[in-house]
Amino acid sequence: MQQSYDAVKYLTARCGNSPYNAPLGNPVPDKRLNTLIEVNSLLADVLSLDGRSARFNLETPLLGALPELDSMAVIALITGMEERFGFIAEDDEIEGSTFATVGSLVAFIDGKLISLGRSRKNLRTPH
Repeated sequence: MQQSYDAVKYLTARCGNSPYNAPLGNPVPDKRLNTLIEVNSLLADVLSLDGRSARFNLETPLLGALPELDSMAVIALITGMEERFGFIAEDDEIEGSTFATVGSLVAFIDGKLISLGRSRKNLRTPH
C-alpha cells in the first residue's frame, strides 16, 4: 500500500490537488494524462468496452461497477499493464483497491513507473 500512497503524494505535489478529482475534460498535467489515456485504452482492449472507456475519468468506478471486470479480467488487466508499461506487478503490491477506480489504477501505474525512474513520455500512443 505504500506504493499507492507515494504515487498519490507525487501526483498531488505535481497537480496541487488530489489526483482523483480531475475529470478527463479538466486540465490535467501532461504525464498523468498520458497514463490516463493509456489506462482507458488498456481497459477498452482487455474488457471489449466498445468505446465506453473514452468517457472514463479518474473518478470512474471499476471493480463492482463494470460487469466485464471479473476475476479473469483482473488477471488480464495485470498482464496487460505489465506488457504495456514494462514493469512487473508483484502479488503483494496489488489489492482490490488498486482496481477501485480509474484513478487508483492510474496512481498504481504511475507509482510503479516513478519507482523505476521511467518517464511516461515514452508510452506508445493508443490506436
